[in-house]
Amino acid sequence: MSKSFDQSRKEWASQTTDDIAALLQSYYDVESRQVVSVENQQSGRYSRTELTPTSLLDYAGVDWMVSTEQATHTLAERVTRGQNVTIRTDNGTDRPSESEAIPSAIRNGGLYPTRFVFVRRDGQDVAGAWLLDTKRLFEAIQTSVEPCKYINNDDGTKGRAYRLGDLALEGVVVDSLL
Repeated sequence: MSKSFDQSRKEWASQTTDDIAALLQSYYDVESRQVVSVENQQSGRYSRTELTPTSLLDYAGVDWMVSTEQATHTLAERVTRGQNVTIRTDNGTDRPSESEAIPSAIRNGGLYPTRFVFVRRDGQDVAGAWLLDTKRLFEAIQTSVEPCKYINNDDGTKGRAYRLGDLALEGVVVDSLL
């Protein structure tokens, strides 16, 4: 039996959805209706024959959209208990992982999250939140920042963790949201 992404990680992260929405609303100085979570908690895999706008955004790594007067901003979300930013290197599926799909979209003018909202939880509370520049993030992890940890999950997904402080030294951190 093939494995698929363990959705319980999304369920845990989604407990901060209201907090993240409020942080993005404040940062971009927009009304709540202009901040939309497009994250989808779907068990198993998407249908390969019936793509939807939600599945296309998910494949592109987009979890949030914020509409301002100047632009519509696309953001990825990463919620963690620690100070390490994780990037998937294997989805446990036949779809390209973040480490492949996002750099390809950047190179080819495709859809990708222009920012990562990185949130650190302490229990039920948001203990820290930062905006990361996606282009700088992938440049840094491809050229200068070494992973501090390699991740192998039971659901077949794999990833690499990078220290937030190391990424900040490379100019990846755009701003603190708290």
